[in-house]
Amino acid sequence: MPHIMNSNEKTLSLKQQIHKILRPLIDSDYMLMDLPYHSNLGDTLIWQGELDFFKTLPYKNLYSISYQGNLTKAKKLIRSETILLFHGGGNFNDLWPVHGLFRHKVIAMFPNQRCIIFPQTIYFEDERNLHDEAEFFSHYPNVTICARDTISMGILRKWFPNNPSLLVPDMAFAMDMSKYKRAKSPKGSIFVRREDKEYRGSIDYSEVPKDAYITDWGFIKDCKEYAYSKTIAEWGARFDSRLGTDWNHQWTDWYWNHVLRPLNVKTAINLIDKYAHIYTTRMHAAILSVLLGKNDITLFDNSYGKSSSFYQTWLNNVEGLKLII
Repeated sequence: MPHIMNSNEKTLSLKQQIHKILRPLIDSDYMLMDLPYHSNLGDTLIWQGELDFFKTLPYKNLYSISYQGNLTKAKKLIRSETILLFHGGGNFNDLWPVHGLFRHKVIAMFPNQRCIIFPQTIYFEDERNLHDEAEFFSHYPNVTICARDTISMGILRKWFPNNPSLLVPDMAFAMDMSKYKRAKSPKGSIFVRREDKEYRGSIDYSEVPKDAYITDWGFIKDCKEYAYSKTIAEWGARFDSRLGTDWNHQWTDWYWNHVLRPLNVKTAINLIDKYAHIYTTRMHAAILSVLLGKNDITLFDNSYGKSSSFYQTWLNNVEGLKLII
């Protein structure tokens, strides 16, 4: 029987593991690639965890970029010792291919740089795509790939033998939760139910109370801050196309770092924290619930087993957390 931990004990344990495994690998200045400029709050929590982790390092982040960004500045700033760090999450697959294509582009552009892909779930619906991915990375043994669950780790060992591989908890567990205000008296139930292609319809959701508040991360797109970003980006793209400038990318980077990222993090925390009973099909709603010290969490698996694999790897001894598959 595994030693049972409460949420706070588990959070501390996983944060310590992240630091123990990754800190020795980052021994020079770095760049963070593939920032999540989208409305998936879980990806923003990972991003925030990465940034809070970086604050504990004695090195600088020289540049950050999303998959839609311009790599010209990265070319100017990069040095032989610069480490390329790739945002973690659940996009090392053929479900969300744009991120994989961006990783390929960056790695091929800087073939001699040391690279670390932060903890990912590895999943390919089509084995031919997995074969192609493994073939690409076989030429770049300078790339270390981190898995965030044991199934993904098994795939890396079998298909990516030329690349160093590590089993590391999700980077959201590196978040510094002390800087966020907390709800005084959580009550009621919430069901964070995903509305994308990872939703698993075959599960019995009858455990969710009928009076639970039901939502998904996507509501954040209705905030005025997102409307502003869309409008300004449209005008910025027109401006750049006429004058040959790169203002739009620069403005987008600033806006995401200073407005939308902190908005997303606070929105996710405020959403989960005011409820006592958490039901979710989103892995990061469960992770955030653990980070917030919740003791009544029900996690329903996603379409391809990402959540259940992560649960079995790291969270199966958390008091008050239950998995339904």
